Order: sequence, then C-alpha cells, then structure tokens
Amino acid sequence: MLLGQYSNTIHYTVKDGLPSSTVYSAVQDSMGFIWLGTEAGLVRFDGAKFKVYTTQDGLPDNEVLGLLFDSITSKLWIITYSKEPCYFKDGKIYTKQNDPALSIIKSGRSEFLNGNLQVNKGVYLYNGNVIYSCFRNTIKTDTLYGVKFIYQVHQNADGTFDVLTENGADQYQNGISTKEYNVGEQHNTYPRGDWVNDVLIFKQKDSINIYKKDARGDYKNLKMIQISDGLVAINLYSIMGANLIVCLENIMKLTHLLSWKLTQA
Repeated sequence: MLLGQYSNTIHYTVKDGLPSSTVYSAVQDSMGFIWLGTEAGLVRFDGAKFKVYTTQDGLPDNEVLGLLFDSITSKLWIITYSKEPCYFKDGKIYTKQNDPALSIIKSGRSEFLNGNLQVNKGVYLYNGNVIYSCFRNTIKTDTLYGVKFIYQVHQNADGTFDVLTENGADQYQNGISTKEYNVGEQHNTYPRGDWVNDVLIFKQKDSINIYKKDARGDYKNLKMIQISDGLVAINLYSIMGANLIVCLENIMKLTHLLSWKLTQA
C-alpha cells in the first residue's frame, strides 16, 4: 500500500539557510522542531527558518552523523565525526567539559559511536564491545566479552540484551552470550539489521525480512517483503498499530512510504 506521494513537496537547499546539502539524519522532538544532522553542523527547523549550531556553540565537531531524541529526558543525543558524546537540552550543548557523566563513554581512534532509541526506556550508545545505557541522568556500561563490533542493540524486559555483532545475533547477560539466535546468516551481513520496538528487520538489496520473537523467545520470520526493481530500502522504519512503515527511494530519489501488516506470515 502506498501511503503518500505529494506533488506539493518543498525542496530546501543551502539558499534557504541549510549549512550543507548533505544531511545524514533527521528527528523530530516533543516540541515539533525538526533536527537535522549535516556535514556542517546541527540544524533546528521550525517550519519556516533554520537555526544552525556549530563548534562555536559547543559541538565537538561540525559533522553530525546521527541524532536520537529521548522524549523522557528531552535530550537530543548527537553523534559526531569526532566520536565524542554530546547532547542538546534547553538550548545548550553538553559535552564531557560541562557534563562529567559523559566521561564514562570512551571512544577509540577507529571506533565510531553508534546508537539507537528504545521507546519507554532510553538511548543506547555503543562502540567497540561496550554498550552505554543512557537513562535519565545515569549512564550504565555493559561490556560484551568475545566481541569486537556491536552493530545494533535491543534490551529485553528481563534486562538482557539482544545484540547484533560480528559473531551473529545473540542474547547477552552480564556481558556473556547466553543464547544464539538463528537469524541473519542468510542475509549476508549483520550490520543490515535494525530493531523497531521488538521487531527485528534485515534489509537486503531486493527484500526486507521481518522477525519477531515467538512464545519460546526465538525469532520467527514473520514476512519477507520483495522490493520492486528500481526501489531501495533506506533506514527509516516505523510501526503504526500492526503495520510496518518502510521508506523506499528510487533512482530519481523520489520517496515512497509503504505499509505491510506485521501479522501476515
């Protein structure tokens, strides 16, 4: 089902106030502002004008690769090329210099900081083999043994983590792998996996595979969606009711929003 293609799309460029035509990420906060991560700074868009934040405003680096908005704390977590953790709140950018709690987050020379948001829990940042659970005003660390790279993280209700690493998909408790999941091998690379709530999605060139846990706690392949020729899935997923919303692009960069029922096998 095609959800929407609008002929009155507005195209914003550097002429309208964007600091760069390269945009890496976009999120909306609880006030309705749209935040953009660009190669030339952090941008807030109020629907009419752009406000740009740079290193002069406290950013550790102007190249903003990722954004995560935590509605519980109203913190906008910012992932920059410098690999230094930071967030924006109440009009101010916080780094290790003005929030010592961030010092617990380490960044190696070749390890970029990544992250994802889990609804009603908080933000998870990770690099190398360490997970940083950022809840309210505390940051908890979990080190995974026998792991070099963490690609994606999902915390279960019992406190364990389901994690995609170079070793595969495993459940971890206290840093130790306690269960292996039989998913992902057929999808070539684990970095292509993403969790949306409790749904695990693997993106391929011509298909999207959707997994969800069954009563035994094992991931079951609910559905494989074939992508039409000329369309490419990009990393924008959402769940509305029982429907998975996927953002696709064609070679002309026209965006398509498609919906599939998760309950269909």
